[in-house]
Amino acid sequence: MFKFVIKLLGSAVLFKAGNQLQNYFLKPSDFEKNLERLDQEEWFAELRKDFRYDHIIRYNAKVRKVVGDSKRIAKLLASKEDQESFSDLVQQEYIKLMKK
Repeated sequence: MFKFVIKLLGSAVLFKAGNQLQNYFLKPSDFEKNLERLDQEEWFAELRKDFRYDHIIRYNAKVRKVVGDSKRIAKLLASKEDQESFSDLVQQEYIKLMKK
């Protein structure tokens, strides 16, 4: 009976820890959250329709840095100028990639 209680308590502890570990590892990053938010914007959705620019947005370090920063996202959502400069950044990074 004692072994059963110990196994039951051990299982409960592992189950609780397992849920916390799962939540930790599967929690979306700031980049993913911001990407989902930007996808709701028409100008950004148009940019991502082009697979070349989508690749740059997902894998380029400079662009990921912008998308991963919530403060920069707030500026992007508020200003047409910032949206245009972001689009220019994506296009410039694509050109750099193609020159390699």
